[in-house]
Amino acid sequence: MKWFRKKKKSNKRKVHVALDENNIIPLTTLARWYLYDTDLEEPNKIASRLGMSLVSEEGNEKEIQDSDKRIENIVSLYPFIGAISDINARAVAATQIMHMEEHNGGTDIEDSEAMISELYRVIGHAAITSAFSTAIELGIVRLSEGKEASRLMEDYDEF
Repeated sequence: MKWFRKKKKSNKRKVHVALDENNIIPLTTLARWYLYDTDLEEPNKIASRLGMSLVSEEGNEKEIQDSDKRIENIVSLYPFIGAISDINARAVAATQIMHMEEHNGGTDIEDSEAMISELYRVIGHAAITSAFSTAIELGIVRLSEGKEASRLMEDYDEF
């Protein structure tokens, strides 16, 4: 993520996301929520690579607790998040495979397809999970009462 470090180093002012005039969130807060909400193994190491400050051991525990609360809000969406992540992965992988076939003559494509698809699924799942957990935390999105993503995804296996 060199672009993130370069942008951070070259831009001394702090970047914020303004939801309205009374609700301004530092971009670093959103980034830290992402690191914890996606359950990365060592968020402090990744934060350091992104040019963010490290959190103490006590701060780490607090971040984990806060993340658990945010994730609890969206756990019912996991079947939906998984399905969208899978669809995204398949579509992007298929596009990449078509590009490889066009330019590389199709060598080793079958072996690559599963690996590429899994990579994009993980990336998509992380992005969607973080987006929903953050949006709910900030009050941008509210879950409808009585809706269950698992019930809504009954036909997913047909894809």
